[in-house]
Amino acid sequence: MPITEPIMEAKGVQLLSCRIPNIFPQVPEYQRWFIYMMTDYQGYKHVRGFRLCATSDRLRYFVNYQDLVDQLNDDCKYWTEFDMRTVTSSRAYLSLGLVPSTPDVQFEYSALTRKISCKNVALAPPDNSYQLVSGVNNIMMTTNTDNGGNVVYVPVAVAPGLYANTSDLALAMTNALAAAEVPLAVSSPVAGQLTYSWIASAVPLTFALVFNASSGYPATLAQNSATAFGFSYPYTNVQVIGNSFNNNQAIPFAIIPTPPLLQLADVTLVQQSLQYTELVKPYLFLNQILGYNVGELQPLVPLVQGARIEAISFGDLVRTQTIYIQSNVTLNGTLTSNGMRNILQTIPVNVPPLGVISYQSSQPHYIWNVPGNINNITFRLLDENGQPLPMTLNAQTEFELGFLYDDSELPSM
Repeated sequence: MPITEPIMEAKGVQLLSCRIPNIFPQVPEYQRWFIYMMTDYQGYKHVRGFRLCATSDRLRYFVNYQDLVDQLNDDCKYWTEFDMRTVTSSRAYLSLGLVPSTPDVQFEYSALTRKISCKNVALAPPDNSYQLVSGVNNIMMTTNTDNGGNVVYVPVAVAPGLYANTSDLALAMTNALAAAEVPLAVSSPVAGQLTYSWIASAVPLTFALVFNASSGYPATLAQNSATAFGFSYPYTNVQVIGNSFNNNQAIPFAIIPTPPLLQLADVTLVQQSLQYTELVKPYLFLNQILGYNVGELQPLVPLVQGARIEAISFGDLVRTQTIYIQSNVTLNGTLTSNGMRNILQTIPVNVPPLGVISYQSSQPHYIWNVPGNINNITFRLLDENGQPLPMTLNAQTEFELGFLYDDSELPSM
């Protein structure tokens, strides 16, 4: 903000008063993800999550806890599953689920305890369906040998997910093989069975289909993938060229229709599964705002369908307790307990949302490390996590500064 005339040779500065509209959304932009974990019948753990107000135009203002719960139950349909990180799977990022699905969880508010609970409402998968989990059982390994006898391992990652039948699974496998440039196709002429066939190829290579532990293909992953794609472990197909293929019919392992178990994910588990693009700190999930402990699995024993997880503490709809006013007039003259610098003043938030925060200095408290010449003054409002607070163009914010020119009034060093 430019000023009409420069401030020269000031010795100290102090914020005398300010007025700030409390128009900040109660849930920060960086804390909108609710993270949980489902454990299926095979013991595989699925880290899933959804984003608050993912598809609505609502600006994240909530009158009460029930208002928030209603919004959560609308958003939980848009959950997405994150890849478990392994050497053979790509890194996962927080990404929105834009297509509604059957929800895994449902939220309730108790007027008696004043707490929010999370209920397991996940359904059992349908009979005769097939599940691939990234980095757990979705990797086929193929090898190709050139004319010089050099063997190259080619891992083929089939898209993770729940497949309703072997025809859908076969199509996903064929697409993955084509993307990896492996001349192998998979079909399902008989329900519940996969048929493998080599595609005529002019490439002078000898290919082999492998479900056997090797470099870059851990034993557990090889064994799980062999079962998922219908082979006994260990399995190495005899090397073939063109359309020849031995033992080309396989029966994949179908799902046992058992509802998955629910836990709320802990920070350590999520750190192993996600790359952070939106979170400013690894523990700042919506779980924390709702009153759940994000430092451990909650509960320690997964809950069956219909069971509830009650929050440990009350929900926190206070956007921030303190506003830190950062300015260019302090020259590193201040340091807060959380490591922030150039803070002109900390302002307590003393009004509810949509009110006007008012601050009036009660005594002289000058910051004496100021620039010699000041031609413009900048202000930046930060929340308690050090993140900028959003301000709209029509938000009239006022700051009153006092400058001291007589250094005899400054504290002695």
